Amino acid sequence: MSRQNMLTRRERGAAGISLCVLLVAGLLTLPHVPLASAGPQAEPLTLQPVAQCAGATEAVAGRGPYMGHVAVDHQYYCGPNYAYPPEWYAAHIGAYPQYYTAYADEPTTCATYHFRYENSWYCYTGP
Repeated sequence: MSRQNMLTRRERGAAGISLCVLLVAGLLTLPHVPLASAGPQAEPLTLQPVAQCAGATEAVAGRGPYMGHVAVDHQYYCGPNYAYPPEWYAAHIGAYPQYYTAYADEPTTCATYHFRYENSWYCYTGP
């Protein structure tokens, strides 16, 4: 083997090692992501987009256990002080007023979910 071939091989080997070192260093700087738990979830996952609660301070996005009567597009809750679109209120208290109790002040003992609409507070008390 000629001296030129040996130098070329050595340079390729050094370049390959340098590339591997860079790749390993790059992988080591990635943030640690823990593996998912194999155990069962406490609650079933929902397919409701979380984007509906953008800007909510108490976002609880997803289908709640008390929203089976509401149209699928409005089965989410972003907290009591969130400004929902008019369609959301219509799907909840407009379509099923018998399932909600109105209060002048924010209810402190609502066991389900509550929200403010047109100067009144509403607590879900339906089935």
